[in-house]
Amino acid sequence: MTTKPASALRLTTVKVGFTQDELDRLDTRRVHYGRAAFLRAAGLDIKLMATPSPAAVTTWAESARIQACFTQINDIAYSLNNTRQADGVESAAAELLARSSEILEAFKEFRAEILGGPPV
Repeated sequence: MTTKPASALRLTTVKVGFTQDELDRLDTRRVHYGRAAFLRAAGLDIKLMATPSPAAVTTWAESARIQACFTQINDIAYSLNNTRQADGVESAAAELLARSSEILEAFKEFRAEILGGPPV
């Protein structure tokens, strides 16, 4: 974890009072942003990050399964490379042959995730 420079630390808090009508208007304008973040951005003329579309959020969440498939395939490749380095090419080839069905299943799972269906 990196430490922020002293110039980036927020050391002062400003308390602001609102009537109920003002608070309702603020909440309507801020949509999903926190009140403090919205007021800071408005007061300092800072553009807040746009809300991602629901489709983008869904795609991002679903891509986690695809990433897991890649991670599994990468772990197999890493293991095979370590075997090659430690025990030689012949040992790595033997391990590859022994794990070929596992690798094939990982690729089938990956392809299924792309299409959104069961492994084929």
